Amino acid sequence: TERRRRSQIVPLILKNRRHLSAAELAAADYIQMGDKPHFMETKVGNKKVVVPFARYFDPVRMQEIGVFDKLAEIQRIAFGVDFHPKLARISKAHNSSHEKCKGTTYDLGVTVQPGHGNDGIQLGGLAKSHDSEIKRLSTLVSQVGSRMIKTAFTSPTMAVLERRWIIDASLTIGSEDNHEVSSIQINFSMLNQDLVDAIKEVGKVHNDGKDDRARFTALLFLPYFPKDHFPSRFLITTARLTCTACPFSGVVFTGTHAHFATASGKYESEYGPDSPFRYRCPSGIQYPPLPPGTKYGRVAIVSYPKRILMRLNPSAMRPADMETDAALAHHCTERNMQEFRLRVYVKTHASLLHAANTTPDSLITTFSWLNNAGEREYPSRQLAIDALRYAGLADDPEWEELNAAVEKIGCGAKFPNEKGKP
Repeated sequence: TERRRRSQIVPLILKNRRHLSAAELAAADYIQMGDKPHFMETKVGNKKVVVPFARYFDPVRMQEIGVFDKLAEIQRIAFGVDFHPKLARISKAHNSSHEKCKGTTYDLGVTVQPGHGNDGIQLGGLAKSHDSEIKRLSTLVSQVGSRMIKTAFTSPTMAVLERRWIIDASLTIGSEDNHEVSSIQINFSMLNQDLVDAIKEVGKVHNDGKDDRARFTALLFLPYFPKDHFPSRFLITTARLTCTACPFSGVVFTGTHAHFATASGKYESEYGPDSPFRYRCPSGIQYPPLPPGTKYGRVAIVSYPKRILMRLNPSAMRPADMETDAALAHHCTERNMQEFRLRVYVKTHASLLHAANTTPDSLITTFSWLNNAGEREYPSRQLAIDALRYAGLADDPEWEELNAAVEKIGCGAKFPNEKGKP
């Protein structure tokens, strides 16, 4: 309760549009994230359990993990002169109250519609457009987010999550490389615009209570701003962690903990061009230029694990959307779609597959497909081997322990804002 209360109060110093000194951070009881992973420790029963929690990726780290060129393409697409208007137009046609409720926040891929029973998991309005540029963005973001999460921590937890991706038939988005996230949200705001005005509730201190607590979110920062502006600051308020949301950086964290972005805007006059409190591009990094005339603004893209999609009940999917080729709007590649269907089939027919002594080869043949050149392709044989090995697994003590641990360190499914607080 005390952690939740304190997490809703953001010290004013953290809203300053500049770097903060070590003394200022210490006085605010915040830690500036560097190139080290952060963990949380708790007890499950009498056992000490260490859970991966968060890691910051600066542009140098992004280059080291091989995603810098993908980030450049993502930024070019997002800042394209027609891209944001296209998202707004399609979203409004699908839901006339989109701008009022969600502002300039847009969800790619599938959505979950409450009250729709077995049709609750269905393609969202943007996915239904089958727009090639939107699909390309989904693929790139899913690949970058997946790569960030995979490289964020060296921990036995990651092997547990990989196993559960198979067992739970997680409905992951964008690419077969991505086993980590189900959903993508892109947020736009103009230079100096208040985030709450632009992206509504997402711009306040909040947690994402419908995320899978045991899994991770990857957040990408892709702002484009003049040199006299501070890019902004990202805070995980429950853990008192902060990082600079500079271009081509990002953070992996547990989205069910309270978080917030602040401090974007022009430097005060006392912080001149040579001030150490200004952001500077790291040595060895050169940001790719955007086309002349590109408008300044903030783009932040969240790839995240929605619980209902990561722990899938296949009967909750709308057949017209998810059992036909229309599902390519979410999966984006034939391989991703067919390997998902293989995992769903094994999950829902485990006892039958064991009784029939189903082999990996028969399974990959069943879910093979013809590519655009008319050549037959097959799902990963190793995936089929693992899926059959885990089929019908009743007990998974490592998974149960992880869920118990993240429940203990969490801050609830909903994080309300106190009146008068940010």
